[in-house]
Amino acid sequence: MHAKLRKKQYSKAKKQEKSQKLIIFYKKNNILYLFLRNLDSFVNFAGKVQYNTLLGMKIQEVMKLQRKALGITQQDLADMSEIAISTIKKIESGKGNPSLSTVEKIMDILGMEVKYEIRQTV
Repeated sequence: MHAKLRKKQYSKAKKQEKSQKLIIFYKKNNILYLFLRNLDSFVNFAGKVQYNTLLGMKIQEVMKLQRKALGITQQDLADMSEIAISTIKKIESGKGNPSLSTVEKIMDILGMEVKYEIRQTV
């Protein structure tokens, strides 16, 4: 029983440590700065345009690019967000259909904010 408790405490401490490192790394390597600085290399990556996302990128593309820019793996993201790695993989590959709360949770960990806008089109 004590081994399970220690393992759980260690796991929680490890997540907090990774989260703190992620925040520090994000402050030093703001993704918008990286985009603006290397815009030419990201133009081809953007692919199809989807409005209301960063530089016309789809949410899964922004998520994957930000995760890689922060130097964290899909497994790290899954651990920090407490979302199954299979779900992370599906979202990044464009095959998943995540809930808004899942997207918010992931983007929050990646240091990004999700905003929703509802407008009348007529």
